[in-house]
Amino acid sequence: MDGRVAVVTGGGTGIGRAVAATLVARGDRFAILGRRPEVLEATAGELGCAWRQADVTVREQVQAAVDWVVAELGPGIDVLVNNAGGIGALDDDAPLEEAERVWDEVVDANLKSAFLMAWATLPHLRRPGGRIVNVSSIAAYSGRGGAYTAAKAGLTALTKEMAVDLARHRIE
Repeated sequence: MDGRVAVVTGGGTGIGRAVAATLVARGDRFAILGRRPEVLEATAGELGCAWRQADVTVREQVQAAVDWVVAELGPGIDVLVNNAGGIGALDDDAPLEEAERVWDEVVDANLKSAFLMAWATLPHLRRPGGRIVNVSSIAAYSGRGGAYTAAKAGLTALTKEMAVDLARHRIE
């Protein structure tokens, strides 16, 4: 395979890094995005891919990162893997202000980031054949876990909605 063009958010560690390693094995050209440049640089050096620091919860950084990917890897993105996220920690006796801050961070990291990346990438996704992969969690169905569970359940709903809306473009 000549190599699809792919983007992996949260690609420096964990599941995102494993996805990136799989892309290397397939011969794909790809970029990893994340918040920690030192981790991204190390992973990119090991895997031989492009990287860019971006907080994918921030619209301006998302747009800049997608523009950079297109400039760096060429027009036409085949695969977007929305893997960025996080659980967050909150004590039961935290004040409302702290609870709201953690809620917003977790929902933004797990749900808003996927929406922003999908929306920014959409004009560049190949038609037919572009793919958006949203990494969710069994927590979406558990009813336990607060903001993380709510965000992952929202991500599942967003994924279903995008599948219906983008089917007409033959984007999966």
